[in-house]
Amino acid sequence: DFSHGPVHGYRRELNFASGEALVSYTSDRYRYSRQYVAHLEKDLIFARFCCEDEPFTARIGLDRNPDSLCRLEWNSKEGLLSLDGRIDKGIEFRLETQYWFDGGTSRFDANGCVVIDKTREIVLAINTGTSVCSVTPEQECTESRLKFLELPNWDDLLADHVEKHRTHYGGMSLELPLKEIDLPTDRR
Repeated sequence: DFSHGPVHGYRRELNFASGEALVSYTSDRYRYSRQYVAHLEKDLIFARFCCEDEPFTARIGLDRNPDSLCRLEWNSKEGLLSLDGRIDKGIEFRLETQYWFDGGTSRFDANGCVVIDKTREIVLAINTGTSVCSVTPEQECTESRLKFLELPNWDDLLADHVEKHRTHYGGMSLELPLKEIDLPTDRR
């Protein structure tokens, strides 16, 4: 959740060459962006949230749709949110998010979500683990956990991702003879 007003100029982009998804929009006169990549080698999803001109506040948490056959446990500590689950007569799983931010402060709310106030950038590393491997879901996540103590450099993470992505991209081409409409998606 982000603490800003109504959104306009909403735009979504998917760059197949770089494997990056981008969402951008304007709210309260400021331009916000969200970038996402699924890093194959690190086995993590990275997300970056930023505002070009103004510090912002965001609330970040983990959740799952209610299910009477699944027991859930949330844990929060500085730099890491986790959600552990066990499906009755089924598998165990973990969803884990490491987070870093540039400037501002953080605190936990009553629901175990982290609230980051007055920051300019947030980077998340999202991970999952299951009990189908020979290790516990927590152990599986720990193996992929990043060791950064400070905010990772997004440009370096993205460059590393693009380098790995390009080894799998480009084996096919597809062209659709459609007229391209240069309008934000909320006006099409």
